[in-house]
Amino acid sequence: MLNGLVKKSGLVGSADEITGGYFANLVEVLVEDGVNPAPLLAEASIDASPDALRGVARPGRQYLKLAELVLAQDKVNAPGLRAGRKLKFSDYGILGFAIWSSQNLRQSLDTLLKFAPVLGAELGIDEHYEVCGDHVAYKIACHLPPGRLNDFILELSAAEHIVIRELFDYPETEDFLRVNFSFKKPAHAELLEEALQCPVYFDQPETELLYPSSWLDLPFKTSNDLAARICAEQCEMILDSLERKGGFAAKIRRRILASPSAPPTFEQTASEFHLSTRTLRRRLADEGTSFLEILREVRMELAKQYLGETRLSIKEISGLLGFSEVANFQRAFKLWSGVTPSHYRNG
Repeated sequence: MLNGLVKKSGLVGSADEITGGYFANLVEVLVEDGVNPAPLLAEASIDASPDALRGVARPGRQYLKLAELVLAQDKVNAPGLRAGRKLKFSDYGILGFAIWSSQNLRQSLDTLLKFAPVLGAELGIDEHYEVCGDHVAYKIACHLPPGRLNDFILELSAAEHIVIRELFDYPETEDFLRVNFSFKKPAHAELLEEALQCPVYFDQPETELLYPSSWLDLPFKTSNDLAARICAEQCEMILDSLERKGGFAAKIRRRILASPSAPPTFEQTASEFHLSTRTLRRRLADEGTSFLEILREVRMELAKQYLGETRLSIKEISGLLGFSEVANFQRAFKLWSGVTPSHYRNG
């Protein structure tokens, strides 16, 4: 579901990637069960330490390979369920914030489904919901061949709904009505029922979560209309970048937009693209730009948006844009625009 809002976040730079939160959460499950993840990461061609996984989007095929290796480990129990329950909204960049700050479940689901491409589509998951009188059916389909990996992805996606449910600002929310899985009953079926807190059925025509339609309009305790709108606008920018054909400049712009408070360094960006710094510098020059110019442009756009449309303090905006000192932000903004942040806001 949340194929993965603000820490270092790995929103995707191309259609074949998925957010780094997937990798990090699955590795956490391995560690909890006493399995050393390093050999499995290496076998899946993932050249990163476990601590460095969360912030970087990676090819979805690597995740599927890692999941296959995990499923082959007899020591690992219910990895799909447990990895899905580890959802952190901070894993998923600006889209996570948009969901987290939504008014209610309806708005969060609509936001998720609209902007799902910014989290990557490589896992082959299709989701939508239908309102059927007094209940809602949230349907999840996976296009992988039938088998353990397909079952893992379906279970992972369903489990993530448990985390979203915890956002309700309501003391005694009803349980899910039932959950249907299209795969056969697994050995850990009892764990699924315990986690979902409702009847769970297997060998069903499709995978779906059923819950009362009243849930759609229950308020979220984290609701923030202004934040939701700003985050949705940034998701629009990222989605637009994904949909436009572009070179390395577009990819870097998208990467910075995904994590403006902790943008990647030039060296990190070159490494993510599997290029030397010299080659990336030359390719950006061919596109008539540079890494620093792209970084300045993105920060300028966001700074003007925050100053003009929010009541965030200059210090808060400085932090959101990744500046270590407010004075550095003020100097940079004046160089960009010719006026101080305060003058721009009041003018």
